[in-house]
Amino acid sequence: MNDSIVLRSILLVAANPKGTASLRLQEEEREIKERLRLAGYGKVPINSTGATRPRDLQQVMVDFKPQIVHFSGHGAGQEGLAFEDMTGQIKLIDSEALANLFKLFSDRVECVVLNACYSEFQAEVIAQHINYVVGMSKSIGDRAAIEFAVGFYTALGAGESVEFAYKLGCNAIQLEGIPEHLTPVLCVRSSQAHVKESVRRIKYMVILSTTIDEVNKPLVEAMLNHLRQISGDASLTLQRIEAGSIKLVLEGSEEGYIRLMNLFSTGEISEVLGITIQNIESDDEITQNSIEEDWKAFHTVLKQEFLNYLRQDVGIDAAQLMELYLQGQSLEQIAQSMNAPIKQVYRLHEKINYHAFRFFGLREQYEIASTLLGLQTPEHRLINTLSSLTLEQWQTFWQSLTSEQKQLLEKLKRGEKLETIANELNSEHKQIVGELNRLNLLYVKFSRRN
Repeated sequence: MNDSIVLRSILLVAANPKGTASLRLQEEEREIKERLRLAGYGKVPINSTGATRPRDLQQVMVDFKPQIVHFSGHGAGQEGLAFEDMTGQIKLIDSEALANLFKLFSDRVECVVLNACYSEFQAEVIAQHINYVVGMSKSIGDRAAIEFAVGFYTALGAGESVEFAYKLGCNAIQLEGIPEHLTPVLCVRSSQAHVKESVRRIKYMVILSTTIDEVNKPLVEAMLNHLRQISGDASLTLQRIEAGSIKLVLEGSEEGYIRLMNLFSTGEISEVLGITIQNIESDDEITQNSIEEDWKAFHTVLKQEFLNYLRQDVGIDAAQLMELYLQGQSLEQIAQSMNAPIKQVYRLHEKINYHAFRFFGLREQYEIASTLLGLQTPEHRLINTLSSLTLEQWQTFWQSLTSEQKQLLEKLKRGEKLETIANELNSEHKQIVGELNRLNLLYVKFSRRN
């Protein structure tokens, strides 16, 4: 599919209903128009509509016949995108309704950009009818949303492809130092329609750290809606509540269960409406083989995402080294395969370790990644590299540390886990991880000087 677009007509749709967080929508619109004007597209019709209601959306689609539709506003995940009702209050339009609308205009609309939080749900459904749809996999801040739009339309205005424009938009976020460049996702329409097989329904339990006295019907309903949203399973139902540590016994799609398990296991979710999740346990109906197959599929996706990150942000050589490493080759064998000096391969491997820590972010995610990718954990890497210093180098490095960093390093050398250290120092886990990251960076700077 040829993804370059000759710009003819663009429609900017905005909505910021009463009672929702204020967004910088006018600034986003101004930046888009300015980028296109600078690219020489001043004569391309750029129409816009604000405080958009559902009926307004239909009207502007018919009136302006846009080729690109750009939505700026709020998203509510599985529940839909936030438009306005007749009084300016929030009015959600679900994924199916939006997809059916764009289906009617699929002969002219080539690209839809949903610059709203959690809009990946809608993007995936709309992409059944539209060639290219950009959505957001999670919450995105105002600055990141605007920078993405700037990069995206800078590329389109220069005649680049949609896929290139998407990548430039993500890079624009990254260049500003905003850690949200992985939030935008590009959904591409398949040349062949996908037919979903019958959905297997299973039962599982979400175990919460609370008591039965603290749980009421409105709270349970709110938690259930939240779980539907984050699991992407609108069919999720509550079967019963068991006392003790509260156990919500749920029934839903196997796909939704796997998604929820992945989010919990990687640390992306740890609570439901402020109540800590102790564990998520499957019912006996889910066989061990099924779980293992699903985790293998998840691991494959995780590896591929990291390889894509290396290609884009570190370099082709880094991705090639990682692929060979995953195939079981030693660093010495990789040096021969890449026809590169062994020292260069070792340095590149260290660089990959560092970027893995940055990429996976949360400590829980990194532990999974270190197992999958065969990389050292940050604390092991630090201790191993420090052990190679001479006595004089070690003394110099030690004197450059703060008392808190020295205390952390001594505990790491004794083999204590980060969770244990956090408890002993009365600190949050993420604070210890941050300090460890700073120690690694200090060592990198020190090794370059010495």
